Amino acid sequence: LLTITGPFWLPSRSGAGANVLTALFPLIAAAELAFMLGLGLLIGWGHAEVLLTDTHAVGVDRFGPLKIRRRVPLDNIARLVVDLGGVKVNDRPVTEGPWSDAAALSAERIGSTGKRGNALLVIGYPRATVEALGEAVREHAGASFGVEVAIATREHDGAVIDAEGVPAQPAGSTALIERHAEGLTITLPARGFFKGSKGVGSFSIVWMAFVSVFLVVSVGMTRSGVQGGSGSAGWMAALPFAAFSLAFMGIGVGMFFFALRMGRRRAVIDVAGEDLVITRQSLGEPKTESWHRAEIDRVVAGPSGMEVNDRPVLELQIHPKSGRKVGLFRERDDEELAWMAAEIRVALGLGS
Repeated sequence: LLTITGPFWLPSRSGAGANVLTALFPLIAAAELAFMLGLGLLIGWGHAEVLLTDTHAVGVDRFGPLKIRRRVPLDNIARLVVDLGGVKVNDRPVTEGPWSDAAALSAERIGSTGKRGNALLVIGYPRATVEALGEAVREHAGASFGVEVAIATREHDGAVIDAEGVPAQPAGSTALIERHAEGLTITLPARGFFKGSKGVGSFSIVWMAFVSVFLVVSVGMTRSGVQGGSGSAGWMAALPFAAFSLAFMGIGVGMFFFALRMGRRRAVIDVAGEDLVITRQSLGEPKTESWHRAEIDRVVAGPSGMEVNDRPVLELQIHPKSGRKVGLFRERDDEELAWMAAEIRVALGLGS
């Protein structure tokens, strides 16, 4: 409340328009309070509805006259997804306790550019209820409106499994998959500096900016305090601060180039018969690695040992029957990694 209304309140103490802003303050505060109260009533005591019209699927949260509606065109729906990670704490799905059974129903839609996105219809109900609702919506849409809608389940680990048990590509994935007689090919385009580095790129820029400001200020203050800043004495006194700053600047430059490599990384995953071939390229020459099915113990999405904001960064892991595992594609989303691992396992005939 204070954060939102503060910009309106502070200017009202002086200057032009003070009376107007002072009069608006209680109205803005009342509107914010009413919004928060209504949202609390919807969450705590409301109920959910899914409506099908001739053209749209509509998710409604309702408490008396209060309601929030979310509309999705039927002809844009690729499939319905029962999300078992619907309740999250610190962006991680709850897997223990009474809330671990809470699920969500969302419509995965495809935009005009082919990019996928999720539109939430229902959240916070038991898994059995949400699955039954999704099946009813799927059947009713097909029977009444002639719209073929598949239904899939997103497990707690982020893997999406359709009704036939075949992994489904997650929403938002930019990967291109091509299935052929010998197996499949997954092409992974570069994700870009900021998105592909998972925050490391942004942090490196902030780090270098801070070190630069520290260097200028510390050197300037040190020189001015020694003999009025004249002669070599001032520079000698500032030398330790300069060396300290340059060392930390080197860390920032290292993080910057690490993020650049992650953001520009692109790859092709080929499964041809019983062979797995992965070709990667970032700033240098392409690198190719291959395994025969008999050499592979398992393929999973597992923690890489790297963390961002106290969250483990996952990677695609190839575990051979002998030797060390190979970890790849830390720049990809967790759901996409789980999907790729499942696709590779199915194509090679490996167990889960």
